[in-house]
Amino acid sequence: MKIESIDPVTFAVSVSCKSDEGWQIPVRLASLIMVASDCDVPSISCVLPDRMLRAVRNASEQLIARNAIVALESSVARDSEWIESRRYIVGRSGTFNCMGEVQNDNKYSLFLAGTENNVDRASRCAHIIAVALGYTSDFAFEIRLSVYELLMNVIQHGIESASQEWIQVDLEREGDMLLVSIIDQGVAFDPLGDSKFDLQAYIESRKTRGLGLIITRRIAEHFTHRREAGYNKTVIKKSMWSCGSALRDGKEISMAQFEIRGPVPLGNESNMLTLSGDLDAKGALLVEQMLAQLIEKKLFRVTLDFQKVSFISSAGVGILLGLVASMRDAGGDAVFTKIPPKVSSVFRLLNLEDYFTIGDAVAVDS
Repeated sequence: MKIESIDPVTFAVSVSCKSDEGWQIPVRLASLIMVASDCDVPSISCVLPDRMLRAVRNASEQLIARNAIVALESSVARDSEWIESRRYIVGRSGTFNCMGEVQNDNKYSLFLAGTENNVDRASRCAHIIAVALGYTSDFAFEIRLSVYELLMNVIQHGIESASQEWIQVDLEREGDMLLVSIIDQGVAFDPLGDSKFDLQAYIESRKTRGLGLIITRRIAEHFTHRREAGYNKTVIKKSMWSCGSALRDGKEISMAQFEIRGPVPLGNESNMLTLSGDLDAKGALLVEQMLAQLIEKKLFRVTLDFQKVSFISSAGVGILLGLVASMRDAGGDAVFTKIPPKVSSVFRLLNLEDYFTIGDAVAVDS
């Protein structure tokens, strides 16, 4: 998914998708819709590729049709002014510019004057960009928080005249890793500090600052800083599999491993599949593999038991849309039963409750 434009004032977004993204198209659209309320995005314009699998198109169009803020467009208008040969304007407003790379759809840059208003703009744009690059809404929120805290640290402690000092923020996807770089001309400082955090000692010290950098260090898998030629450059790196690292305290939080059991024949030309664990990006891969197996076996009527599904991400929603579209294209359907409230709330957020076929049995939170 490529961001064609972001309005830095209203945060309206225009995106275009490529045919080789396949099932990532509804996945990323679902993520973008999920973060829209958090970032106050009033509208999303989307251009789908001319060539795509029918099931993928059906799933994407259903998602667009059922969410009022999303509009399907035939083309996206873009600011035609070019700043330099390798970058194009994505959005601009006064002392804030967002730019994309001509030769690299996986990199965006923000250029902003060091004001608190621009810090908020930059953090929201980073949130949106991370989702467009293929990361989950939870992951993107951690990136937004990191960008906000690092920029606030720069403008509060690093630069003397906020309106005159420009800051550059680069966001680039490399494989599963997202690199966030912040470059400024402020005074020399070291944001790394001690990686360990003693809450009791912090309270006793009567400090009122420094928590933002502590949170950012916990979010990042790699955190580096250097002073070079009068510039500060702070870089954080984080992989898509590390979401939730800010909640760790020297211990790994074990996510519930996703499993699929079945298919078990139900006797009415349908088959039961029992899902358990967290239907996140990794779980979505298993559902995609299962979908291929069902199609190969010509099993086009399935019932999915969600009772033991403890969490669902936008990636999970996207692949479920694909499963339903594929079943219906073949003349069958997928029925969802025993849906926990947490999963149901995500379906409701995306206005998908009446698109999916929901069975009578409903799960109860344990």
